[in-house]
Amino acid sequence: SRHDAFPIWELRRSRELLKTAQRQAKIGSWEWKDKSPVVYGSDEMMRMLGLEDGRSEDIIGKGKPVSLQQIWDRVHPGDLSVVKKSIENGLRRNSPFEIDFRIVIHGAVKYVYLTGQALSLRNDRTEMLVGTIQDITERKRIENEMRIAEKQYRSLFEHSQHMICIHDLQGTIMSINPAGAHAVGYEPEEVIGKSIEGFFWQNKKEDFDKYMHAIHHNGQAQGLMRLVLRDGSTTYWLYNNILLAGLEGNPYVLSSNVEITGRYEMEKELRRAKKLAEEALVMKDRFVANISHELRTPMNAIIGFSDLLLKTKLNDEQREYLQAIHIAGDNLTSMINDVLDLAKIEAGKIEFEAKPFSVRNVMSNTHRLLSQNATQSGLSFEWKCDEKVPAYVLGDELRLTQILINLVGNAVKFTEKGFVHFSCQVKSETDESLDLEFV
Repeated sequence: SRHDAFPIWELRRSRELLKTAQRQAKIGSWEWKDKSPVVYGSDEMMRMLGLEDGRSEDIIGKGKPVSLQQIWDRVHPGDLSVVKKSIENGLRRNSPFEIDFRIVIHGAVKYVYLTGQALSLRNDRTEMLVGTIQDITERKRIENEMRIAEKQYRSLFEHSQHMICIHDLQGTIMSINPAGAHAVGYEPEEVIGKSIEGFFWQNKKEDFDKYMHAIHHNGQAQGLMRLVLRDGSTTYWLYNNILLAGLEGNPYVLSSNVEITGRYEMEKELRRAKKLAEEALVMKDRFVANISHELRTPMNAIIGFSDLLLKTKLNDEQREYLQAIHIAGDNLTSMINDVLDLAKIEAGKIEFEAKPFSVRNVMSNTHRLLSQNATQSGLSFEWKCDEKVPAYVLGDELRLTQILINLVGNAVKFTEKGFVHFSCQVKSETDESLDLEFV
């Protein structure tokens, strides 16, 4: 009747819900009667063991049957004896047991977690075991990755040559790596539990308060600190600290510190050398200004008296010599002005004038100044200006005179015999500019 069928339907529904829950949780159930060659397992257990295909339907209350040997065949050889021993102990002691071990399914290694409970149905004698089996392969993978990461971090912490320190929000040292402790002359156990303020922070107290304020309000702090070692010597460190959330709501500060004593001392020495260099530069400028002033006085007298002499009665030769003296004096005065303005020279900011002057006059004056030296050396000394060169050009007459005297003067000086000729011609010309070439 319908009334009699209802409990069967409800039982099947419960079994389906149980199977769904086991599949979602990756937990199977099993039962095994002592000394029986058959184990009964849930669908999820069969799936874990790779035995779900071709199995018989569930027997209500027992699950699907599978031979005990098939299960042993799937246990990793390295774990088989331990698994058997755990089950035997559970039977013998009539007590619960649990164990995780490896299984091999189609060549792939997986991890399972097995629990069991002995049941005494008659005469207090253990007749069967019931339990669960759970696939923990993913959990094992995560645990293994965490172990590797922890090992790597521990290796970094233990072997880093920098100082790695952890302290709480009051500045109490919770841990420090060996290299960091040894760098300041202590063993790690001598440092742990001490305050960084009173133990080896040797800056002003307000600096420590400022550091802790940055940690509390910004979650991080960077800067330079001075540490005094156990032997009394001073070292300098760059720190880069960050506030991290700890377990159970206990935040801590991870401190990474790099010693820069050598660099600090070098920079200090460089600053000292820079100061000395700047002071020497000031002294040099003063010297140049003084010597330039001392040179100007006699040069002004030479130029002034040559002007006066040029206004007297002179023969042609005397006038030519006086004009050469006057031109040379003007050039030397211009050079003294440049030396006096040394800052502009060093910065490459000498300003060039743009005034009309005669290129032919500049070349003629240069020839007049150097002709005596050329004659004494027995050299033929001539100059020529191309007729295409305009009578007047815009430029800096004094700069051009200085350049020609230097170049032509060197040619006369280093030519032992023969001739020295210099000339000027137009190289290119536009409506706004003129390029002259001196050879």
